[in-house]
Amino acid sequence: MAGDSRRPYARTLVTGILAEQGRIEEMRALAAPYPLVAHALVGQGRVDEAIALLQERVDANEEYAHGFLIDLLVSQGRADQALSALEAKSHNPYDVTSTGPLDVARLLDEQGRAEEAIRILRTRGPAPRQLAALLAGQGRTDEAVKVLDRAMADVKHSSVVEELAEVQADLLIEHGRIDELRARAETGHRVYAVRLAAHLGEPDPTR
Repeated sequence: MAGDSRRPYARTLVTGILAEQGRIEEMRALAAPYPLVAHALVGQGRVDEAIALLQERVDANEEYAHGFLIDLLVSQGRADQALSALEAKSHNPYDVTSTGPLDVARLLDEQGRAEEAIRILRTRGPAPRQLAALLAGQGRTDEAVKVLDRAMADVKHSSVVEELAEVQADLLIEHGRIDELRARAETGHRVYAVRLAAHLGEPDPTR
């Protein structure tokens, strides 16, 4: 039944069972979905084979294959390969669904490669909160503040502006820039006043 293309449910059921048992060749014979085969290969410790399989699908312009490849490389801690795979594909600034740049940047940062992570987020964002955190962590607080300022200027939704203002206020508090926060509280978003009052142990000024 699973070999009958008119019975997709049977094929799905059987390939799932084969995947659980690590029966790779039988999965391939049934033309199991390539992400499932790759996952089964990883489960057997055959990571390089899984990567090669996904790379083949990327080279064939298979939809979503690039994302699957990045996910696998990141999960295996292969920062250099993940970075190469990310940069091999042209950046689409309108693709707001891909988490690849953020995931690769996070892995680079975890491996002590903060400058490379910052470069990825600058060129393949937008991820202003994460970029600001990385910059601040490198002692580049002025740049971090400016990143958030630019992001708030570009954002259209007030709820997102408020979230970014909260991040910025917390960053200023963390780095001891209370005078700057106070100036923003007097002239800027109400979030600054709320965060400043909470830091100083004062009543919420907006109530």
